[in-house]
Amino acid sequence: MALGMAFGIIILVAKYLFLGLIYLFLYWAFKGLFAQMGSEARSAPQVPAAAAPVPAAQPTLVPSPAATLPGTVPAFAPAPVRTRASLLVGDAGESSLSQGETIELTAAVTIGRADDNGVVVKDKFCSGHHALIFLQGGQRLLRDRGSTNGTFHNGQRVTTDVALRDGDRVGIGTAVFEYHAGTQ
Repeated sequence: MALGMAFGIIILVAKYLFLGLIYLFLYWAFKGLFAQMGSEARSAPQVPAAAAPVPAAQPTLVPSPAATLPGTVPAFAPAPVRTRASLLVGDAGESSLSQGETIELTAAVTIGRADDNGVVVKDKFCSGHHALIFLQGGQRLLRDRGSTNGTFHNGQRVTTDVALRDGDRVGIGTAVFEYHAGTQ
């Protein structure tokens, strides 16, 4: 009977040792898993690239022409800041626009009263799809899109595509815009 009891104790101790080894294995496995997850979280970017703030444009310094002459001290002048072509609302008229408002232009911009235009002008004298300003061959052109009351370039009604130059005035409905070419 003493032998049977000793054998029972050995089996009981072996069971507990086996359970202890299983717990040690699980502890080691989960510790490694959590350590790996933590290192992946630290190396992942915290802010998505699309939401990252865009740094403001800083002027760069470029050497002046005199800096290339022998025996002169290089002088640096700020490089011109690039700006986009835009329309400045010179006279809002009876439209929904605000005088002094600046509208940046893309490669092609539709202008009209309808909400699907790039520039929406809520004005009873503006057609739903009134005009188009677009780039072609390096020039920005103005086109009337069959508007009822016409599109005006420097006071003259537009009947064909007209090339815009810096400072030109564009009349649409009762609003008058001033075109600025930008430095692109």
